[in-house]
Amino acid sequence: MRSVTSQNQWRDIDAGRGLGQDAGIDIFEAFSTASLGITKNRPMITEIFIANTDSEIESCFPVFSVLRPHIAKENFLAQVRRQQPQSYQILALRHERLVKSAAGFRFAEFLAWGKVLYIDDLTTLPGETSKGFAGALLDWLINHARSCHCQGVHLDTGYTRHAAHRLYLRKGFLLKSHHLSLEF
Repeated sequence: MRSVTSQNQWRDIDAGRGLGQDAGIDIFEAFSTASLGITKNRPMITEIFIANTDSEIESCFPVFSVLRPHIAKENFLAQVRRQQPQSYQILALRHERLVKSAAGFRFAEFLAWGKVLYIDDLTTLPGETSKGFAGALLDWLINHARSCHCQGVHLDTGYTRHAAHRLYLRKGFLLKSHHLSLEF
């Protein structure tokens, strides 16, 4: 499936192709420079893709290290590969040949919520925030959840991530619970 957006509006180009890892997701998003806050006179092409190969996953490490600084570069690929049997995938946004934003997500089923797309991680490089990158990934994930017949999209977010909270609320998310943990 290919989607093109201008001013953040999605339009399916190849609606006959399925979504998911087996469909070989190949999504390109062409932003106008105005929608990205870029003042150059040339359009910027931004690619949104599922990171499948080792090199694609490793290219996402700098973005993930912002949100998950406790994960060492040499352990990142192995950690992602361990999570993949639990349906974990990485959706990445590459702009100007560099991954600027990424989301880790999975499908899960709960008695409380039914089948949902759960976002484990959503992160953007410092200096690249407020350019629409995380919002574009969130739009893709919401559309993907709908196409996979999920009952919703869920995520946990840190209390102090106020910019992220504003994004989630703008996208229609509701604050519905507290997440508690007991760490060992």
